[in-house]
Amino acid sequence: MRQALDEYRFNEVAASLYQFIWHEFCDWYLELSKIALEGGDAKAQAHAKQTLATVLDSALRLLHPLMPYITEEVWHALHPDRAADSIMIQPYPKVDPTLIDEEAELRMTLLMDTIRSVRNIRSEMNLPPGQELSMIIFPSADGVEVELRQNEAYIRRLARLGEIRYQNDGERPRGAALAVIDGAEVHVPLAGLVNLFEESKRIEKEIGKVVNDLAGVQRKLGDAKFIERAPEEVVEEQRDRATQLEEKRVTLEKNLERLRQIQV
Repeated sequence: MRQALDEYRFNEVAASLYQFIWHEFCDWYLELSKIALEGGDAKAQAHAKQTLATVLDSALRLLHPLMPYITEEVWHALHPDRAADSIMIQPYPKVDPTLIDEEAELRMTLLMDTIRSVRNIRSEMNLPPGQELSMIIFPSADGVEVELRQNEAYIRRLARLGEIRYQNDGERPRGAALAVIDGAEVHVPLAGLVNLFEESKRIEKEIGKVVNDLAGVQRKLGDAKFIERAPEEVVEEQRDRATQLEEKRVTLEKNLERLRQIQV
């Protein structure tokens, strides 16, 4: 972000901040910290609050040049004892290489990938967000089981899981959706949760609709008169729609193939 700011690439500055604040700080740390905040351990609560306040303060100072008014307002809410002060005269954050922890990054990546894999299966199989699922982990790398066991409270909460089992070998469970992450196989049993035949029919029907819609858009884009006469933004909109429909078709076909594998 610092480099982009120095080179006047303000769109990249905004994108970097958005990625961090929304997708890391809010999506992950804020949700993970609720376990400590709602628990009975006063020390854990204090640590979580301190981290939240420290990161929010730094994020507001980073964001202030792009969003001056709202950041000033939130900063004063964070520091009610500094009414006569202003965020605009606070020191701008600097990079501290000593705070980079590659091991922590790898550990968090494993945790996030595990939770994402279950969320993706839930979404692909049209399972309700609040429905409790179970998970079977087949670790394929040293230390994975130990790491996941240490973080089970986070996994259960964010992936909405009940039972979590670990197997180092043996036959893979039948009737389970599979996701492969770096270091493990994640299996989510679906018996009694999904009517595989009906779900396959639903996806096949949706694929047919997407294919028809895509064909219509492609006909437009293949019409030289449309390309010549339509406003540029309209043509670009159709190109974006074609890309979105193609991505949706590929995703649906992968989901259908997964269902067929489960039914075997």
